Amino acid sequence: MKQIVFRIREGKIYFVDHLFFELLGVSEQKIQGKDYQQVLSQYISNDVAQYFSDLMAEGNHTEYKRVFVNGKDGSVLPLSIFGFKIQTKQETEIIGTIIETKQLNQELFGTLDDLSHMHHALNSSVILAITDTQGRITYANQHFCAISGYDSQELIGRTHKIVNSGYHPRSFFKEMWETITQGKTWHGEIKNRKKDGSCYWADSTIVPMLNEYGKPFQYMAIRYNITNQKKNEERIRLLANSDSLTELPNRRMFDKELLKCIEEATKKKKKFGVLFIDLDSFKYVNDTKGHNTGDQLLIQVSKRLTEIVGACGMVSRLGGDEFAVIIYSVKGIRDLKKIAERLIERFKAPFDVDDLTLRMTCSVGVAIFPESGTDVEAIMKNADLAMYRVKNMHKNGYMFSISLMDTTSQRLFQIQNSLREAHYDEQFYLVYQPKVSVTDGKAKGLEALLRWNHPELGKISPSEFIPIAEEIGMINELNEWVLTTVCKQINQWTAKGYQLLPVAINLSVSQFVHANFALDFLNTLNQYQVAPSFIQIEITENMFIDNEKHAQEILKLMKERGIKVALDDFGTGYSSLSYLMKLNLDILKIDKSLIQGISKNFEEKQVVATVIQLGKALGLKVVAEGIETKQERDILVASGVDEIQGFYYSRPLEVAQVDQLLVTQQLPLGKNSESSLHK
Repeated sequence: MKQIVFRIREGKIYFVDHLFFELLGVSEQKIQGKDYQQVLSQYISNDVAQYFSDLMAEGNHTEYKRVFVNGKDGSVLPLSIFGFKIQTKQETEIIGTIIETKQLNQELFGTLDDLSHMHHALNSSVILAITDTQGRITYANQHFCAISGYDSQELIGRTHKIVNSGYHPRSFFKEMWETITQGKTWHGEIKNRKKDGSCYWADSTIVPMLNEYGKPFQYMAIRYNITNQKKNEERIRLLANSDSLTELPNRRMFDKELLKCIEEATKKKKKFGVLFIDLDSFKYVNDTKGHNTGDQLLIQVSKRLTEIVGACGMVSRLGGDEFAVIIYSVKGIRDLKKIAERLIERFKAPFDVDDLTLRMTCSVGVAIFPESGTDVEAIMKNADLAMYRVKNMHKNGYMFSISLMDTTSQRLFQIQNSLREAHYDEQFYLVYQPKVSVTDGKAKGLEALLRWNHPELGKISPSEFIPIAEEIGMINELNEWVLTTVCKQINQWTAKGYQLLPVAINLSVSQFVHANFALDFLNTLNQYQVAPSFIQIEITENMFIDNEKHAQEILKLMKERGIKVALDDFGTGYSSLSYLMKLNLDILKIDKSLIQGISKNFEEKQVVATVIQLGKALGLKVVAEGIETKQERDILVASGVDEIQGFYYSRPLEVAQVDQLLVTQQLPLGKNSESSLHK
């Protein structure tokens, strides 16, 4: 059986090989590239010529004809002629075949019928497109139009960029074009975008159609819709890489992502962070409330962690109650410190599970690349060890890997984390610094000073932990504890029948500017039935910056209730004189920084003397802090100071020593005692 392939383009007919010429005994010059109607009418039949004219003009895309013609030897040749129309914006082209068989029978005609049905089936299931060598679409079948949402007129003349989803990199298409321009078939999976913006996946085969020189003159792309298959693959991938309970990435996925971050950070010389998180006392929830409640709690924890981290990282559940976080880009440990603190703070809010309100804290170990390690195992080991150090110390906090901290930094982090878990009544206590009259050497008042005896670090100076408490927002809690403890202590001294001395309490800026500060302060005094005359407050000038009107209102209310107000640390700021004129104060306390050097420097001596006279001229009692020598004391007395605090008269006293003072009215000797410079 012989098969002759031809093309009709721009009204001309072109035969691919010499079979037709040999079959009919005509020269190639008379037929090749001539008018197709003339050639077909003359050498086959008028019916065939009309058949191709109809195919060119009408909506049908395929037809076939059966005819008999005379061969060059005078024999009758049965022929089957098949035509396939390709419609583009610019032109209509036909590809056809002529099949000659000496034993043409019904089976062959049936086969041709089947081919016609097959084309219809392919048009319904196969996404077919033909492009020119520039990638412009010259033909798009019905299925391509249906799946893309574009009609053929929108596709013809455009490149496949019209359906480009942006999913694949430029290198993907570069490799594809390099393959097909060499005349080779390319196969791959492509994610395309529909007209409505949704996407679909296609298994694609692109076949170059070659000319007589073996060069591609157009490309046929045959695609199958595999969107459902890809969705199933994605489901399988998620099952393999996700935690079934929380739907977070699992340990396998976390390790892959961590390795990817290491490779990228190494290449770009960047840093990233890892947080290893373990829930505190989660086993108790499981044991007492049941595993279903525990599971629901884990789901809520995963959501909260995801909200905290956001787009700057990835949250993973490693297993049980352990989670891990990658923070993709950080400048240093300060960035990770902020994230860890935000995490601890957000965990203060309870979790609502069914009808239960559950409170859950966590212990966090922090590592950073490359300081904490340069491979997955080292980074996770260091983060894990840091977490367990928090767990073993006090829980509900965070700590950096040892490699990130020098001795000083480790101590500061330990203090910070310990503050969150410190049991105030067990670790904190108050000492009382006497304020002594220079006239008779008697104590006229006490200043309550906070001290911390850490179970591991021992006694920690207020100069260490007070700034940290202010930084992490815990200073108000400490100050409230101080006020409550002072009130309880005054009640005890009253019950013992002691003659009381007024006790001064230092206030912080955040406490003083709080909207309900005055009301809460006075309510505490009422709760413990402490007379306001036995409580003084010490404030600093920075409390009035940007809050002057609010501060004046609070001071007015306090003084109306009988509470005396002292301006502390006078001489350390720049606007103290203006506040002395504006505010209704009772006591002026000169900071120790002004006192030091008065025994050696005449100018400093004159400054202090001027400040004392200014205070007395405004009707204020003047107290000098940090007095350590007799010479300093004598200069201050000569300058008219009213009271003195400091090492020269007395160290800060513990409660038992204050008891003795209140009974005997005599100060204990303190030559070898703690200096009040710590205050």
